[in-house]
Amino acid sequence: MAANEPGGVVTWKISRDGRIDRMVVFVDLEGGPVPAGALTFEGRRRTQSYFTYAKSWLAREDRFPLSPTGLPIRPRAVVSAPFAVPPPFADSAPDGWGRSILTQAFPNQDFGMGEFLAAVAGVRPCTPAQQVA
Repeated sequence: MAANEPGGVVTWKISRDGRIDRMVVFVDLEGGPVPAGALTFEGRRRTQSYFTYAKSWLAREDRFPLSPTGLPIRPRAVVSAPFAVPPPFADSAPDGWGRSILTQAFPNQDFGMGEFLAAVAGVRPCTPAQQVA
């Protein structure tokens, strides 16, 4: 299942229990959104994740790391431990106040970092010079 495709910013896969298992991360380049990789969540409570660059992103001549220190360009996964997501993605998620508003507005939703990121997906325009989530 995918969501938010018309904006082209992020798509995600939802598990049977209603949790986000995987998010595709896009970079907004001059020609439009380009898939850069995938953030995959693991564990029953989705408390761990890993980011893998897309093969198509790694093959681009104009590729760049989404974060020079936290998401170096490489073909293998970047594991989030000890965090729920690699720090550049956490920086894009709602802060404590935003999380409390979301959990109060949607009391039946089980929120993890994937759901918090999805809640703000597509609302922040990005340029190649910015960290992307």
